[in-house]
Amino acid sequence: QQSVGWSLPLNGLRQWVRGELIASEPVTLVERDEAGRLSQFYQQGWLVEIRRWDETLSLPNKLFLTYDQFDSEIDVRLVVQNWRELDDVAQY
Repeated sequence: QQSVGWSLPLNGLRQWVRGELIASEPVTLVERDEAGRLSQFYQQGWLVEIRRWDETLSLPNKLFLTYDQFDSEIDVRLVVQNWRELDDVAQY
C-alpha cells in the first residue's frame, strides 16, 4: 500500500483468481455465464469481472478488478497465460 497508495485485496484475490467468492464476505451484483460460472460480482468494495475462462481447467484466464474510492478509480487487470498445479506451495 505504501508504494502505490492503495491496497490490493490479497485476501479476496486468492479466491477470485480461482473463480470463487469469499464465503465469509457479503457479495452483490452476481452474474453468471451460460455455463453457470461467475462472470461478474461485487465484493470487498471491488467489482470483479471474469472476462475469460480456461475451458479445460475451468479456471479464469482474464480478470478485471475495479475499485472506486474517493473520486478515483483503480483498475487491475490479471491475465493467466498458463495454469499449473503446484504441490509444494506453502499455505498462507
